[in-house]
Amino acid sequence: MYYQESKIISNIDKERSICLIKVGEIYGTGAFIEIPIPSSENPMRGLVTNNHVINEKKLKSGESFEIYKSSKNNKPIQIQINDKNFIFTSELIDITFIELSDEIIKEFNPYFLNPSKEDIKENEPIEIPQFPKKKFSTAHGNIEEIYSFNLYHKISTFFESSGSPLLNILYEIVGFHKFSIEDKKINVAVKYSEIDFAIRTLYNNKDVYGIGKARESAKLLSEPEMDILNEYGLKLKLSSDDINELKKDINQSNKSEYVKTIKLNELEIVQKSLFYCTFSKNLLFYRTNYAWYVTYLSEEENNLSEEENNLSEEENNLSEEENNLSEEENNFISKFNLDNLKCLNWYPLISNSKELNKSIDSKIKGREYILINWLKLTELTYL
Repeated sequence: MYYQESKIISNIDKERSICLIKVGEIYGTGAFIEIPIPSSENPMRGLVTNNHVINEKKLKSGESFEIYKSSKNNKPIQIQINDKNFIFTSELIDITFIELSDEIIKEFNPYFLNPSKEDIKENEPIEIPQFPKKKFSTAHGNIEEIYSFNLYHKISTFFESSGSPLLNILYEIVGFHKFSIEDKKINVAVKYSEIDFAIRTLYNNKDVYGIGKARESAKLLSEPEMDILNEYGLKLKLSSDDINELKKDINQSNKSEYVKTIKLNELEIVQKSLFYCTFSKNLLFYRTNYAWYVTYLSEEENNLSEEENNLSEEENNLSEEENNLSEEENNFISKFNLDNLKCLNWYPLISNSKELNKSIDSKIKGREYILINWLKLTELTYL
């Protein structure tokens, strides 16, 4: 395979291209990126990390977090959220993008990375600059597997590596590290192209739906909206009894208040976003703030097992003690956990998608096909 000559970037610029993020007691890695949205001539410059590092609760106006350089005499710079700059977050692809002000850029003086125009392929080499144990380092390896928007790799990462960029040999961003699946000894990242699709969709519709839509999860649907979805065969996966029981289990657990808050927030999002199809047990749907997603469940996936839930603590930045879930909590996690949902092979419902046609459309017919095509036409109406 032919590769272009690697782009030469100094070690100083490599260190300037990422930062350590602190949100309360949580740490993660952030990458500085120049996104060609709305255009290459007028790009947005900002910071990317994981949604589980900075989620929608922390993206309200007036909230703040700190970023640190890798230098020894390191003083934090505070980033305050405002209503002016464009901000995007999504719990499903686990990404948050925050447009930075000129003042912050001048103060921090970051090196902005560019995204790749090409998707990375299996077995291609990548580099991950990161802040494991709160110290700057880089690690190298290859992409092992690719399924839907997820990239799988075995490159060394640690708790604070969440949000680290995956870079090709041209030092372009091809994805962002999310978490590890410990029992399978593999790490999960998200493709950059999926992030570009999400941000571009919401940026192009901000004059219609407002700039605030991009920084929140899918809206709560009205009763008439739910009635229409029900008519087409879509119903919320979690019943009110399920929700009450799960809330009770979380609140009565012996875990810290921090862990309980995380689980309740996850449940809040999943309960309004996850749908099943009344006439097809294999189809599962998820509502994000920018697109409907669908996955085709195998018999094994229809019965999510506990072994699928062995994610590392880097996902939630929890202590080892807090991450040892009880059997009761594992039952909750294995069935409705957002982490499990992130690992399914989701495909956005968009027109002329080769991946959707290959992975979903080829397996369905009749009423299922009508439902999927109708959802494509609704665009952002029910999001």
